[in-house]
Amino acid sequence: MEIHHVWLSKPKRFEQVLKSLVYDDLGTIQFVNKQIYFTGKNEMIHIDKIEKVSLVRPKFSYGNFLYVLIFTLGLSFLFPPLKKVMIPWSIFCFFMFLFLWTMQKWIKLEYNGGQVLYISDSSGRGWKGMFGGTKSLFYRIEEVMNIRV
Repeated sequence: MEIHHVWLSKPKRFEQVLKSLVYDDLGTIQFVNKQIYFTGKNEMIHIDKIEKVSLVRPKFSYGNFLYVLIFTLGLSFLFPPLKKVMIPWSIFCFFMFLFLWTMQKWIKLEYNGGQVLYISDSSGRGWKGMFGGTKSLFYRIEEVMNIRV
């Protein structure tokens, strides 16, 4: 079984507060004899002896949120006629940012005695992953690897 359009994130990037990209590599995963092979643009990773699979949320990105806030509020100060529009727009962006953050989930793979990787469905530029793609990928991994959380 092969699944295309998968993001892979290593713990260092996944736990960063300020990130421009949420993933380290984009590629395909294959399931062969209860092992997972990730083949990406930059690297190939062999994942065996999987101990635990779980769905997790990334840390809240305060840095990225501040970028959005500074940008939207900055526009209102640069263009005073927009001030009446930009303050409600900033509030809207804040709630959209929170909503999208709560929707985003990743699959945490713990394997080989403590190594950790995070994967997510990146179909539709990540939107499919937010609306159920990552969860279905999680269930597929559980099924193929015969792991129960």
